[in-house]
Amino acid sequence: MSGARGTKGLPQNLMIQGEVKKKLGNIIWHVVAIARRAGLDFQKDILLGNLNKLAGKSPSASTVPREALIRRQKVVNLLTRFGDDAAAIFNRYQACAWATSKYKTKSRALVYLVQISQNGSELISRLDLARPRFDADQRSITADSLGDVMWYVAAIAKVYSFQLNDVVADNIKLIYSRWPPRKHRIPTGLYDSEAPKLQQIPRKFTVEFIDWAVGTKMRRKAIMLIDGVVVGDQLTDNSYDDDGYRFHDALHLANLAILGWSPVFRSLLKRKRKFDPQIDEVEDGARAQIVEEAIVKITHSYASKIGGENLLNNQKNVRFELLKWIHELAEGHEVAGADGRTRPCEYWEWERAILEGFRVYGLLRENGGGRVSVNLEQRSIKFRRHRKKAARI
Repeated sequence: MSGARGTKGLPQNLMIQGEVKKKLGNIIWHVVAIARRAGLDFQKDILLGNLNKLAGKSPSASTVPREALIRRQKVVNLLTRFGDDAAAIFNRYQACAWATSKYKTKSRALVYLVQISQNGSELISRLDLARPRFDADQRSITADSLGDVMWYVAAIAKVYSFQLNDVVADNIKLIYSRWPPRKHRIPTGLYDSEAPKLQQIPRKFTVEFIDWAVGTKMRRKAIMLIDGVVVGDQLTDNSYDDDGYRFHDALHLANLAILGWSPVFRSLLKRKRKFDPQIDEVEDGARAQIVEEAIVKITHSYASKIGGENLLNNQKNVRFELLKWIHELAEGHEVAGADGRTRPCEYWEWERAILEGFRVYGLLRENGGGRVSVNLEQRSIKFRRHRKKAARI
């Protein structure tokens, strides 16, 4: 009987392997961050310090030359180069750590996880977090505890047949996708550049949002126009409260402007890519539109919890957990690189789309509508007030 398969079409054991690798990478990231906060040299104080302790406990550990770990640069700096030096450092450390391991099966990996948790709890209990800086004693305690954590991480990686440098490299790619240097923030290519002109999203266009009250309870409605032509349906908030959700198409427009992706707006603009039946079905069809609507609803719920009525208007970033969740929802579609034609949108692009979308959303609510300009060439979305008082529908 074949192994169970996960929702992404991968065997379940491979999905688990992938999640383990991600979590180990996250732990290493936090170890590096704490070490830097404590003023510790990650390579010398954490890795090499841990090997010194191991060498005193096990003769087998000392058979691996520790001098090979010594470099002029810190591991933290070496990591950003994706070079052989960093790989050698982590792999050699892993070999040293594994030489002292008693438990070498997956069934005992839980022991290592428990130890990581205990080390973290003990470290917090022993540190005086009220102090602005780590003193010598705190640095020593931190180095010892983080060194143990790295040992357990290295052991778990070995149990799952991971090279420690691969775990680190994958995590670095993740971090660079989230926080790349500004000079490296190159937008993902447009997904419809190969489509016939009339099946491409217009590279520049303006949407006018008109808002008005209806009924005895003065419920608000909104509608969109492009060049005076109605686009989509009249929308209310579909809510007990006036939360402005009738303007949520601003979030779809931000996806389009920043990511170059919005199955919902592609449908509204009647720019589905009929030239390729598979693209038309998979990327521009109902399923892709539902995925985008789900992403928009999730981000709106998140924004409501974070900022209340202000949503994300005063926020400069969004939580990494939300971005990861969105990335998973988008899997299987071009925006996540599933088609192989273009690279997936990076985490920083998703964050920018969310923040820009809610900025415009807030301005539409504040001004009772307005004009939203989308520029796919500049990857920008801009708000302007109505040129004149909007006519009532």
